[in-house]
Amino acid sequence: MVELKKRIVSLDIFRGITVAAMIFVNITASTDSIPYFLHHAEWEGLYFADLVFPFFLFIGGISMAFAFAKKNKSFKQKWSSFIFRVIVLFGLGLFLNWIWNPTSFDVRIPGILQLIALSSLFAAPFAKIKPKWILLIASTLIILNSFILLYMGVPDVQPDVSDYYSNIYGWVDVQVIGSNHMLTSTFDPEGILSLITSTALFLLGLALGRTLQIKGGNSTTLLIFFITGLLTFLIGFILSFWIPIIKQLWTSSFILILAGLSTILFSILYFYLDINEKKSILLAMLPLGRNALFIYILSMLLMILVEGYIWIPCDDGSSISLYEYIFSYNIPFLSSMGEQLLFGILFVLFHILIATILYYKKIYIKI
Repeated sequence: MVELKKRIVSLDIFRGITVAAMIFVNITASTDSIPYFLHHAEWEGLYFADLVFPFFLFIGGISMAFAFAKKNKSFKQKWSSFIFRVIVLFGLGLFLNWIWNPTSFDVRIPGILQLIALSSLFAAPFAKIKPKWILLIASTLIILNSFILLYMGVPDVQPDVSDYYSNIYGWVDVQVIGSNHMLTSTFDPEGILSLITSTALFLLGLALGRTLQIKGGNSTTLLIFFITGLLTFLIGFILSFWIPIIKQLWTSSFILILAGLSTILFSILYFYLDINEKKSILLAMLPLGRNALFIYILSMLLMILVEGYIWIPCDDGSSISLYEYIFSYNIPFLSSMGEQLLFGILFVLFHILIATILYYKKIYIKI
């Protein structure tokens, strides 16, 4: 195995960029004036917001390869701390769902942090095997996902991916989780069956990380990564003619396209920042990448506060949330779209500032 330097700068920066995008997407999700391509696709298709969470899962896979390779902990210590982290992440996800409506017992069980926790849990047993076997397992999961979507029917639901309200993913979630504990009464985009391909995406990142460990981060390895990323993207695009690109179903075509894009972007960043050691404005994202999950959770808590807990009185006696108030405020010389984009950018910059302060004080909050 090739010895790499302690930290991979490009990995932290890729993670930082992704978290910044996740924060921007979340805070502007309820707005209606920003360009449509910055939102999630309603069903089929691929827009900017559809990229960021899958990128984070792929990065998590790369990071896992190096986390499990550390020699300063015993096997028991590694696994006990890892399982504790999974439980904490899942619990934090439930807490963030509950705090939206703390008086109700109908808490949404799935969520982003929950999916990260469970995908990493299912990928972890393969963290130290050879990349080819990891790729085989990921491929099997992708094929399984395709088979379920194309051929498995259940009561009142035929094999079909065209209907948000009637598909096997939603049916399974209703039976197991219950309609009161899902995003909607019939469907949840981070539900049970989405774990199949989200784990596959995590494994594809893990395979890249393991290859980097074994082959080393040289130009030849990165060229292989880049070509592999292009081929994976192309396979996903061709597959989309049979299985559409649907982020909410985590379809196999969607997973392959995102894995391809992630591999290409990481290869470029690694070549630019780690091999050539170029100075770049992208280094501003390094602090965000070092405290990624903490900053993301902080952003969610602040978003919940401004949307659901801080209310501004109106002249007619009613009140609106601080979130609505901010977006109803007219800034001279800016259109409604400009105001919403500005607020989203300022919200991200605030969290970058917090991350930068933590970074220079050498405070790294592990979650």
